[in-house]
Amino acid sequence: MSTIVNSENSEGSVEPQAEGAAFDRRHDLDALRAFAMLLGIGLHGSLAYITIPLWPVYDTHHSGLFDLFNTLVHGFRMPLFFMISGFFTAMLWRKRGLVSLVKHRAKRILLPLVIFSFTIIPLVIGVLILIGIFGQAGGSINPEQDTLWMAAKNNDIESLKIHLATTEDVNRFDPKTKSTALSWAVMSGSTEAAKLLIEAGADVSLLSSDGSTPLSQAAFFGRAEVVELLLNSGAEVNPVNQYQSTPLDATNADWNIVNWIAGSIDIKVEKDQVTEGHKQVAQLLRKHGGKLNEELKSGVAISSDEIVISEGEDTEAENEQKSKGNKNGGVGFAHLWFLWFLCLLMIPFVFYALLAQLVNWTGPPKFLFLSPAVLLWLIPLTMLPQFYHGLTFPSFGPDTAILIFPPWHILSLYAVFFFFGVFYFDCDDKSGKLGRIWWLTLPVSILIIYPLGMITVYAPQSELLTRWLSTDQIRLASVGLQAMYAWLMTFGLIGLFRTICTKENKTVRYISDSSYWLYVAHMPLIFLAQALVKPLDLPALVKFAIVCVSVTGVLLLSYDLCIRYRWLGTLLNGKRTRVKKMATEEEFVEPLPSVHGD
Repeated sequence: MSTIVNSENSEGSVEPQAEGAAFDRRHDLDALRAFAMLLGIGLHGSLAYITIPLWPVYDTHHSGLFDLFNTLVHGFRMPLFFMISGFFTAMLWRKRGLVSLVKHRAKRILLPLVIFSFTIIPLVIGVLILIGIFGQAGGSINPEQDTLWMAAKNNDIESLKIHLATTEDVNRFDPKTKSTALSWAVMSGSTEAAKLLIEAGADVSLLSSDGSTPLSQAAFFGRAEVVELLLNSGAEVNPVNQYQSTPLDATNADWNIVNWIAGSIDIKVEKDQVTEGHKQVAQLLRKHGGKLNEELKSGVAISSDEIVISEGEDTEAENEQKSKGNKNGGVGFAHLWFLWFLCLLMIPFVFYALLAQLVNWTGPPKFLFLSPAVLLWLIPLTMLPQFYHGLTFPSFGPDTAILIFPPWHILSLYAVFFFFGVFYFDCDDKSGKLGRIWWLTLPVSILIIYPLGMITVYAPQSELLTRWLSTDQIRLASVGLQAMYAWLMTFGLIGLFRTICTKENKTVRYISDSSYWLYVAHMPLIFLAQALVKPLDLPALVKFAIVCVSVTGVLLLSYDLCIRYRWLGTLLNGKRTRVKKMATEEEFVEPLPSVHGD
């Protein structure tokens, strides 16, 4: 038989001190923080199966369900996490004082960040090199596969003629890659194959999964000869895809991004050819009336002198992509960026705490934070930094930065959520006012706010919006809906977990303890698992399940055997000691989980 004994831990325990006020354990927030961490494993595990190849290990067995899953989760996960982190930061400060808090954060966050930056991050790079991601094609497609689509991709005219003689629909999509034969031909620069397909009835304006036409795809890869063929075949000159880019916009694509996409779909590209191709394509498009999306919106032409074609210099697009950690731009802190953000947010928190102690500040008026009217000031405040998110690459949810000096709008957005958590702790919400109508908040967020927000991001020119709103109003609505979604999901999940996690549960607590390790260590295993299941002819959902279950299982086993009762477990969560009581019996002496906030 085993017993659990709670003991005091000078760094991590939240049991009340004799000289301090009693702070009730928030088992619900412990569980919710772990939930947010573990969602990150699912999020990264699913990125190989989205319809747009933006992940190093990209699998052509993909599904639009994962596009929805990613945006649904990404829109609230890290804002929720930072809000809870702010709550536990304030708890430890109020309980132990500022000096103890700073020591605790240095031990639980800064030191692990340093250690994992020199262990986990190099391991991520090593795994990616091992599976052939850096500097070469992703190998997503088997070039030997004899299909209509591969014949078009490889410019195999004889094989293509045979397939065209037997196919009923030249415009049908490859069930594995969700691309048409014409798309493969134009992306790979197979001009002869593209011409043969067009003569056979291929639609030069058929949209791909991201709303791009063959003309946009050819322009993106700098295929000037194919672009000329498409224009002469009646292709629309200025279609706008879900990234709000026209074919002319595509000619400004940075080489690193082009190389990334090409590698993920096994298309060979050369930097000089792409750069020169972009220039030639831009001239062809201008000759046929091609415009930038900005020109379409404003009606004002931009001179060619103002259009900059990337030739290897650091452009805004490249810097943005570097901040997201592409394979050519460096990995920075990679998935550990949140630890660095928590360190940075300690700087303004220290000033706040010093000022609060100076004036004997005990917290804000509760009605400002616990009333449903809190959204009246929270949403506008959040919209200020949120407005600058998603400008370079349209996306639902906040941008991410992995460098030492993150953009101000990214750090400040998370600061809003962090300090709301700080003030929320001082509101002493024992009755659970925040999130009490979660049963309404969550459905409204997911079924109404989320779909509307997605439309404003990915289909801002839809008739549904343009009939009622101007371009500027649509952008403002998009920013507001994203801010509203993040807060409603945060409050709703707080209310839900407060309802279902009313008391301590040993299993939930174990998962909460392990979640820190599971998240920081999961990335190399995710890449490895995705690469191993990639050759299997299985549905994307099955592959995703295999990846997530296997990675989580291995990490849980490693946590129990190698982390929990050893020095690293002590560093991450506080000391857990296992003392043998009898030959057939063990006694576990553990502190409550630390409030590391990460």
